[in-house]
Amino acid sequence: MKVWAGSRRNYALRCAQVFLSTNRALRIEVGEIIARNAADGLLRSGATIRASIAAFEKHTASAVAILQTEFSSLIPSRGREWKRAMGAVDQAIQGQYRSARHLLERPFTIAAGPVGTPAPNGPSIANAIDDELRSAKERAAQQHAAFSEGWTAPLAKPWHERHPILYALGAAVAGSILTAIVAVVTK
Repeated sequence: MKVWAGSRRNYALRCAQVFLSTNRALRIEVGEIIARNAADGLLRSGATIRASIAAFEKHTASAVAILQTEFSSLIPSRGREWKRAMGAVDQAIQGQYRSARHLLERPFTIAAGPVGTPAPNGPSIANAIDDELRSAKERAAQQHAAFSEGWTAPLAKPWHERHPILYALGAAVAGSILTAIVAVVTK
């Protein structure tokens, strides 16, 4: 499975790969949160939910930063290719937050339900979880939008640095034309 096969880069596939490894790390961290909160006697509390959502947000932000850094080093200009890559990252962020409840199902169930039974998913707990996830999604979307629009992204390479031979050729032609014009005007 090649990510950069052919002349077109498969940004969506690269995003999926990065988020897959991120979600593996998230599951490990969530397991550690559950173990730590169980040892501290906080397992059946909002602390487990908040810590799990914070871990989810941290891992998602880390994956987005990896993709942004990788794509900004691959794409020297901020044209169509840049928009395509940033669109793939945006879609990956949206997909990650759509799968948040599934990824965090274990801590949500453990934190909200009595021992041995699944969480009742009462409206207050569900609304609090949805509010936290919605806020995290908005923060991630705003940070990515600022990057993709160029506010926090590294500057693109100027045209003359991306195409030095064409630039030199154009400068030589322009110099020759200017020399010819000056020679005609001064005669």
